[in-house]
Amino acid sequence: MLNQLGFGRKELGMISVEWALTLPAMLVVILALLNGIMQISTVAVVDNAAKETARYMSLGHSEKATKNFAKTILGTDIEIDIVQNHDLAEVRIKKDGIGLFGFAGFDFVSSYQVVKEPVGW
Repeated sequence: MLNQLGFGRKELGMISVEWALTLPAMLVVILALLNGIMQISTVAVVDNAAKETARYMSLGHSEKATKNFAKTILGTDIEIDIVQNHDLAEVRIKKDGIGLFGFAGFDFVSSYQVVKEPVGW
């Protein structure tokens, strides 16, 4: 039946070899795309955590309490830097990349600066 369609044994073997050569490259591209999609959600989570942590800091909480708050949102595998300058506070959160981004050495960083509420009003 295959011979009636114009496919002989050589053509079928050639199709199998071509498929075997392109399949690994296709899988790598698909996995890289999926990994990139996962990283988009990680960027959003880190950015939101930095914003919420800065808001928490602006309400007059201590630096230690603010760091604990950030770790409850993102987990313990993050770096938190808080710089206070009179009425201003800057919160910077860094999370290591995961998957291919971690292998390549990419980190996700977000920073927010807020005005601290006066204490004792």
